[in-house]
Amino acid sequence: MKAIVYEEYGGPEVLREVEVAVPKPSAHEVLIQVRAASVNGSDWEGLCGKPLYARIGGLFKPKHQILGSDMSGIVVDVGARANQFQIGDEVLGNAMFKRGGFAEFACISENDLIIKPKGITFTDAATLTQAASVALQAVRDKGQVTAGKRILINGAGGTVGTFAIQFAKALNSDITAVDTASKLPFLQELGANHVIDYAQQDFTRLDKKYDFILDVVGNRSISDLKNALAPNGTYTVAGGRILPTLFLGTCATIFSQKSMSVFIWKSNVDDLVHLCKLCEDGALTPIISKSYSLSETPDALRAIGEKSSKGIGVIAIN
Repeated sequence: MKAIVYEEYGGPEVLREVEVAVPKPSAHEVLIQVRAASVNGSDWEGLCGKPLYARIGGLFKPKHQILGSDMSGIVVDVGARANQFQIGDEVLGNAMFKRGGFAEFACISENDLIIKPKGITFTDAATLTQAASVALQAVRDKGQVTAGKRILINGAGGTVGTFAIQFAKALNSDITAVDTASKLPFLQELGANHVIDYAQQDFTRLDKKYDFILDVVGNRSISDLKNALAPNGTYTVAGGRILPTLFLGTCATIFSQKSMSVFIWKSNVDDLVHLCKLCEDGALTPIISKSYSLSETPDALRAIGEKSSKGIGVIAIN
């Protein structure tokens, strides 16, 4: 089968398209013919090996040489003890710890999969398993967003942010989206009440304070971010400066009602079923920046690294 592999950490230039053996599913795995795989910030971090936590399991070289954790496809084989799916089932799921989605075939645990509804495409389905799920849990669980709540999304035009805006909009919250100038009209159309060009305005220095800040960039200091929070506000970071937030955020809010923490995403099939239902009903729209071929995977990852995509890129296979 064709696959995009890398044997050392680096930029898109270290990726190669090669022929490798089709993997065999272990006892509780299924083998799927990959139809689509989304490209996320976690893939970029895994490629570069930065921040350092991206090297867990492979300090000096990648443990898994094929990136791509979020995928949709068709079951073509099942493990000896796998009994939840049959050959021919159309499925979607997340293989965060094993990856392998940037290839024609991939193995994934049956517990991380659900049946793909007929009403959504393979391409849309591949965007839901991480980016949409992170956004849902951040807005619903971490931010506990409700009507009128003032929220700010830093890096709103990317993979997670475009979903988070839609969830917050459905809850009638007051949304401020921060990103590059070229993305601001698009973010307003998506549902943001206010937009900020980060190159022209520093949201941490404005008079407006926020009840919830979802940060998918992680490029600001803890003290500045604390200043942007309302007295009982919550800040969470889902990308970038995670380790500083883990330690400094806790220290900065010891004597405060403000909360600053790292967002911990929990992959679960119940949320995935819910997201598929929203997508099928038209209540949630994956914003796909571009559909790439397998051989164009380096370009898709480059767009993530440059933060130039509006929404999420998808590798369309087979």
